[in-house]
Amino acid sequence: MGFICPECKVMFQSPEQLGMHYTSVHEKEGSGGSLRRNQQSGRQLRQLPMGNGVPKEPAEDVHEQFLRDLEPQLVELKQQSLALGSALDSQNQQLDRLDSKIGQVHHDMKKVGIQANKIAGKKIPVVYRFRCAFQEVQSGRFLRDVDGEVLLR
Repeated sequence: MGFICPECKVMFQSPEQLGMHYTSVHEKEGSGGSLRRNQQSGRQLRQLPMGNGVPKEPAEDVHEQFLRDLEPQLVELKQQSLALGSALDSQNQQLDRLDSKIGQVHHDMKKVGIQANKIAGKKIPVVYRFRCAFQEVQSGRFLRDVDGEVLLR
């Protein structure tokens, strides 16, 4: 954005302008009694930021240009975040439906177990199991647990 003088904190657009300013203002003056002159010239240069009378593009214009350049990227990121949000919502809805179906199946399995106990009596123990498989929609493959790692097969 610019080059700033370390002594008087004035911004310049090129390193050459900063070098000319520094040699003309700060190197010619000694370190002792010229502190007041240095501060006064710094104040004058702050009022005329270019020092040499060369017009300078205001910092606000640079920032506004940066914001204009950044705007399309922000719009794209916003659209992507909205798409991710809606995808997450649909996934959560599907998980809720799956959870309710699992609850219903569990309840039905308890009913089947009670009926099996009535039919078989107490002599034959009834063991029932519930298994659930997840299938990827696009490929049609099922998720399986292989040594603790979930893989599509």
